[in-house]
Amino acid sequence: MIQNNSNDTPNLSPEIMLPELTEEDRRLAVSHDGKLWALDIMAPAKYGSFGWIKNMGLALQNVGENTLRCICVYDDEPAFLNLAMVNASIEAVGGNLEIGSFTILKEWIPDDIDNEMPNDETPAQVGMEVA
Repeated sequence: MIQNNSNDTPNLSPEIMLPELTEEDRRLAVSHDGKLWALDIMAPAKYGSFGWIKNMGLALQNVGENTLRCICVYDDEPAFLNLAMVNASIEAVGGNLEIGSFTILKEWIPDDIDNEMPNDETPAQVGMEVA
């Protein structure tokens, strides 16, 4: 179950609407591997741990009692889909996912855009000039 722990203060609580999962997405999320992943990340030994979930565009924190908190998610449809799948995996093993005023909605900027240069620009010479 998603617990939305937001208050009514404007600009603090992102309105994150998780998309409906397709049958295939739901099947994958509640698969044996999906459930094992959820149980592992919710393990009591990982209480307090947090971090980015690689290639999913979101960060979770284990806050104990079978509860994970989404502390950050990219403002991007694939990240919301991933979060919906994570929620389905967590629910499948009796856990809770919290989303609220503590959830940072981060702008997604692709790496390749940052590194691209316009075609009409020549990169500056780097290094020492030798005479």
